Amino acid sequence: MNHLIKFCFLVLITFFCFGDAFSYTTKPFEAKDQNANHSVSLYNNAEITNVGDSYYTFEEFLAKENSLKFEAIEGTSTNLGFTKSKYWLRFTIKNISELPLLYYLETGRPVTDIVDLYMLAEGEPVKKMKNGDIIPFSEKSFAHRKVIFPLNLEPNKTYKLYINYISDGEVINLPLELHTPTSMVLSTYQNQLFNGVFYGIILLASAIYLLFYFGIGNNSFLLYSVYVLSVGLLHLSLDGYFLQYIDPESGWLNKNAILITAIFSALAFGRYAQIYTNMKKVEQSIEQWTEYYVGCFSGPLTLSCFLSGWKGILLSHGKPA
Repeated sequence: MNHLIKFCFLVLITFFCFGDAFSYTTKPFEAKDQNANHSVSLYNNAEITNVGDSYYTFEEFLAKENSLKFEAIEGTSTNLGFTKSKYWLRFTIKNISELPLLYYLETGRPVTDIVDLYMLAEGEPVKKMKNGDIIPFSEKSFAHRKVIFPLNLEPNKTYKLYINYISDGEVINLPLELHTPTSMVLSTYQNQLFNGVFYGIILLASAIYLLFYFGIGNNSFLLYSVYVLSVGLLHLSLDGYFLQYIDPESGWLNKNAILITAIFSALAFGRYAQIYTNMKKVEQSIEQWTEYYVGCFSGPLTLSCFLSGWKGILLSHGKPA
């Protein structure tokens, strides 16, 4: 009798400890109210798989879905790091109310090259929504600098959603924030306030140093003004404003904006430090190393200017050109 009790006890422990390893499935998110003033993170309801360099159409992915290893999302804004791997994420949303609901899903980063969402519901055709940094702004599923998808949920329906992330080496983040219409507006206003202050300070600092240059004639002020301005342009690219306002067709300039502005800022800062510290009089060897540093950054900048479309060669909607 004692042996039987011990055996049953071990079976129960095994079930509770390891049961999830064999039957892990995420719970569907139950949507019932679109009037909240705050967003909800779906990381507890989602799981993701890394397919490496393999490119799958949605139909091919569905055929292989059961053979792929999915993992839970670690946190509210999981960072996948600098990667060229392709990722597929899946989760389920169920509208348990008697009314149609509208939500906005925020995911990825504005500079993620391709973020495509596929939405499935019983009795309905597959709905595909496009987003990402290498498509024209007018083709984005929602006219916003961020990666946002509008989700229209019919009453008492369950939806399976799949998201495909493709990057050329940039960082991929997974915020997975589900916004109500109200929280979407509030979040946009808040971002506009903070970004307005940040870019205003950048523009003011650049203008002040430019005035110093015209008033005093010292080249270090001009170089520092260029450095500050290029840092501002770099953040415009990272925040998605470059695609939205400067190059909405996502042409060569937008595809290379991060590289060009980053190199310009490094070159300007290097020259500024060189002139400001008067290295020629201090130490000749340091001056030579500075020239080498500037030359190392000038090469990639020149290549990026002549090899237009380098990003498009690497990526053509996820496939090699």
